[in-house]
Amino acid sequence: MDIFGFKIPKNIFVSIIIVLVSIVLYIITSIIISKINKKEKKKGNKRRTTLLILVRKIIKYIIIVLCSVFVLNTFKINTTALVTSIGAVSLVIGLAFQDLLKDMLVGMAIIFEDQFNIGDIIKVGDFKGEVVNFSLKSTRIKSLTGEVKIIANREITSVINYSDNKNNIITKINVAYEEDNDRVEDILRKVCKKMSDETEGKLEYTLLDGIEALDDSSVVYSIKVIADAEDAPVIKRNVLKHVKTEFDKQKIKIPYMQVEVHNEK
Repeated sequence: MDIFGFKIPKNIFVSIIIVLVSIVLYIITSIIISKINKKEKKKGNKRRTTLLILVRKIIKYIIIVLCSVFVLNTFKINTTALVTSIGAVSLVIGLAFQDLLKDMLVGMAIIFEDQFNIGDIIKVGDFKGEVVNFSLKSTRIKSLTGEVKIIANREITSVINYSDNKNNIITKINVAYEEDNDRVEDILRKVCKKMSDETEGKLEYTLLDGIEALDDSSVVYSIKVIADAEDAPVIKRNVLKHVKTEFDKQKIKIPYMQVEVHNEK
């Protein structure tokens, strides 16, 4: 086949076309999946977002395999015999890479059992954070302080998912012992109502009944909010800000560390 005066064998020309078509097909499917993914993110559908990311990776490998088979066929290579040979080799490789197979099997179990999705707050062992990436081989978790831990899926033997249901977010308030208990509780209830009104009823702030604890230098009260785990840091900061502002207005003392020095004569 002549192109611009250059003589190119037919099988090479066909192979180039197959590769180009494969690349275009992958680009088109990636664009479509990305658009769907954006819509699902806006809806807050974490499960579909996770599945779409995996689907894109699987499609990539399927296109690579099919492209390779078609290219080999153009050179009249017996792909059936080749696939049989690869199957035997794969068995040997599988025995050598058992850990990789375990990762993939556990990864599939995580998907089918819906244990967690991208964007969920989870705890694996002693590490807690947000799932930022997930594949059949490993899971990436980013802590609230920014550290990223990559965990092989086979090592995820148990997981706590804080995003499965709404969480009880507890903020502890320390008050000086000399303050009147009833007065403090009335002020905290007003603070809770004010914050609930500010969120238009989407979040309900509740003062837990009674005194939570008696510390060495303070009486401890607790305010509870039922919300998503990822909102906990913001909610706690807002509670402390509102309480501090109201306590300052009402002259309620917040205890702090003090050192008494006694001079003996």
